[in-house]
Amino acid sequence: MLFDLVLFFVSITLLFLTSTLVVTLINIKEKFSMILAWFVLSWAQIVIGIELLSIFKMVRQDAIFFWHLLLFLFVFSYIRLKKISLPKLSAKKIIYETKDFACKKPERIYVLFILFIFITTVFISIITPSNNWDSMTYHMSRAAYWYQHGTIDHFFTNNLRQNVNPVVAEIGILWTFLFAREDLFANLIQWTSLVFSSVALYAVCRKFGFEQQTSLLTTLTFLSLPMVILQASTSQNDLITAAFIMIAVYFTFIGLNNDKLNLPHLFLAGLSLGLAVGTKGYALFFLPGFFIFSLLTISRSKELKRTNKSFMYIGCCLLGILLFSTYNWVQNFASYGNLLSDGDSTEYAKVVDPNITTLISNIIRYWISFFDLPISYFQDVLYNFVDLIHSIIGIGISSERTTIGKFDVAQIILSQDSAYFGPLGFFLIWPGIIAAILVLIFKYFKKEKIDSKLSHVIAILGLSISFFLVFSFLLKWQPWGGRLLVAFVLTSMPAVALLYSNLEQYPKINKFFMKLIIISIITTSFLCLFLNYTSPVIPIGFEKKAFSINNIEISPAKPLILKERTILTMNRTQKRFFNYPEGYLTFELVNQKIPADGKLGLVIGSDDWDYPFFGEHFGRRIFQISKDNLNIKGFNVLMNEMDLDGILVRKSIYLDNNPGYEGEKYYERGDFRLITK
Repeated sequence: MLFDLVLFFVSITLLFLTSTLVVTLINIKEKFSMILAWFVLSWAQIVIGIELLSIFKMVRQDAIFFWHLLLFLFVFSYIRLKKISLPKLSAKKIIYETKDFACKKPERIYVLFILFIFITTVFISIITPSNNWDSMTYHMSRAAYWYQHGTIDHFFTNNLRQNVNPVVAEIGILWTFLFAREDLFANLIQWTSLVFSSVALYAVCRKFGFEQQTSLLTTLTFLSLPMVILQASTSQNDLITAAFIMIAVYFTFIGLNNDKLNLPHLFLAGLSLGLAVGTKGYALFFLPGFFIFSLLTISRSKELKRTNKSFMYIGCCLLGILLFSTYNWVQNFASYGNLLSDGDSTEYAKVVDPNITTLISNIIRYWISFFDLPISYFQDVLYNFVDLIHSIIGIGISSERTTIGKFDVAQIILSQDSAYFGPLGFFLIWPGIIAAILVLIFKYFKKEKIDSKLSHVIAILGLSISFFLVFSFLLKWQPWGGRLLVAFVLTSMPAVALLYSNLEQYPKINKFFMKLIIISIITTSFLCLFLNYTSPVIPIGFEKKAFSINNIEISPAKPLILKERTILTMNRTQKRFFNYPEGYLTFELVNQKIPADGKLGLVIGSDDWDYPFFGEHFGRRIFQISKDNLNIKGFNVLMNEMDLDGILVRKSIYLDNNPGYEGEKYYERGDFRLITK
């Protein structure tokens, strides 16, 4: 374990050094550009390295370590050969800039609170394993299968998301698996994205011309939104996507908003956009928005430079997308005849016969979902308002054409799956967007000069709003839609900065408004940090009774899992099954009957947890089996052919009277049955 950790931190050091050398090579000097470039280039090294090794089925700890080492030696040797001056780090300069960064009282308070959120979320990320449904059935699972196979190639699975979905985030999780040989650092993939998305937002606000205080407050506001905080300690991929999108915005703006042909920044913009598309499929919905944003930004350049810049930018974006998506697209096409999916598994999420009516329905419902406040009176009022709108436009509020499940304003606001963005999101983001557009219209008709702040904000709103329209037009409303809108919210935050900036013209109103904002930020942050529904630090509001499942009593004296317990009092396994206690019984059965280094077959559904069965250090090998294959061959034949120690079956998938079942040893826990030799 110690050797693995040493190798892990050495690899991080190599990533940092290689990225720093590349930044020097392409002559990036501005501090925020350097920080964001380091993030992008580090991710590029990891993804490209694992994809190359995957071709030869060599995704192992030693191989990826030597990839990082060889890459560093190559870049270092090239720089020495070309006699390029290496960057000099001055501790004195860093300390001076840090002190200067937050020398005034408001800025100092904002920075301290931002650091508090970072420190608290990283603590939760490390001590709490992933325990949400998507991670246990998809994000963590596919990384564990890759770890087992030594390649990210497709494999047989009953959950097609483990094959067809973009791979970048899970490659990052796999990278932590390779060095730690457990999932201790898996959640840090999202946490680091929280940090760098915050840096990107602050940097964009500063580039747009906002003061330091306004930029910091805008960043703090984003960090205090429920879904943002709750996502930071998970192994999902929405914050990662948002970070790449915002970094792409930053480098696009720098690359196009001047008269120079700024190829390094355009190259980094292309890499960032490519990484976003390679992380989450809905990032493709941002492409029309980037066209609008780049068009509005490049219009400020001299006419002779625009054509060259446009071709360079398009080329860099295409290169980035192909670089980080081609491997998975080729695999998808070979397996399913479709670059993006298998053609069927994503159909449930698409709006049926989309038109202007379905678009209005989704826009209204997502807008109302932002409210996210558990006050029944307001929830009833909002629901009735939405219902009235739907009766006017002639479509059901929970129509199957436009809805997954049932529309409801009353979501679980402290859940990393179903939260949205709280009162701050509802009362700041949408009013900020609307206010910016109204000011633009007012100034246009009054023929007043449009200042640079407003023009920049309108440009980025062109990006975010176009995404939201495409998203609402194509995809159904879904209870977990909040996390899919994190990137939209992040790219809309400059409108909030504009709102803050304009309020400064009215000192009395601004003073009252700022007090209200700060109180809301503190309240929301503490609720989301310490009362997280899946990882509570404080046990307020949870059940205080032991429970029994299938007549197996969990002793109140020595409870296995209790809802009043917190992440500070539970062990890692208890935290994993905190909100799925019945799953623990199946997990415990497998641990008792199948060796830690044994082989287990699974005949399960696409929504069943498979990740925990790999074991703490991925020693148990897991193989998914199709129902048809089991029906044809039976248990005995399959266990002998595959040299399995047992097969775990969901009873609703495989009924008791199927062939080959009689005479086998089996054990039941809940909805599952384990058959052993």
